[in-house]
Amino acid sequence: MDRIWWQSLSSAAWAGPYQDYMTKHAEAVLEGAAEFHLGGLPADTFGEFSPMSLLGYPLASHVLMEQMPGYALQAEDQGFSAFVLGSYSEPHLRAVRSAVDIPVVSVAETTLFAACSNAERIGIVAITPQLRRIIADIVARHGLASRVAHIAVLEPVVLEHELADDAFADPSDIAERFERAAAGCAAAQADTVIPGEGILSEVVHRAGLHVAAGIPVVDCLGVTLLHTLFQIAAARRAGLVRGRMWSYPRLPADKAAFIRGQMTLPGQP
Repeated sequence: MDRIWWQSLSSAAWAGPYQDYMTKHAEAVLEGAAEFHLGGLPADTFGEFSPMSLLGYPLASHVLMEQMPGYALQAEDQGFSAFVLGSYSEPHLRAVRSAVDIPVVSVAETTLFAACSNAERIGIVAITPQLRRIIADIVARHGLASRVAHIAVLEPVVLEHELADDAFADPSDIAERFERAAAGCAAAQADTVIPGEGILSEVVHRAGLHVAAGIPVVDCLGVTLLHTLFQIAAARRAGLVRGRMWSYPRLPADKAAFIRGQMTLPGQP
């Protein structure tokens, strides 16, 4: 059976309800087509801070997320069929894709292109102004600025720990805030809306909010997993492979061995 490694930025130490809900949601979407493995980060990765209170700073993002290629290498070494960057900030996506040959799927890239197939104009809801900036940069990097009508911010702002603590027990308050943010997207002529953060997307799904302010809500986890199955099948049955000359050049074996020797891989001090 195919196995999918979903790399989250969360930790079971503070995001247990989120991780539990996400695993059940993933298993329902996959319907036995693949095994879902949820990879998290060590509990001390962000110290006393929430992820988004740090990742809006380029230096912090670079230092804290440099372990992402190591997780992808670990997944490939362990025989996983695909690796998913399960954060809307898609940290070190190019480096991760250059590191391994298995399909590497980004939640942000996948949901943006899936939304483009169903709406001419897209809305996105972020949880902080800092994440809004990160998402705007990602949208531009994927060449989709003309397709994104509006990036709203949840009001009042909420951080991941707050979402993980209470929202899965009672998602109604977050659902109301998301509905208001989605209304801003709809007013800007967006015809579908993406919850642009992993925990937010799962809380919205937990609330059963499939339409907000009259426009469809993208199920980020569901769409990304189904696209991952497609990427696995397309590689296996249609020979779809990564561009290695310019986009994602992979190190030759001798240089790869040297670089891996310089890395602090996950699970190592």
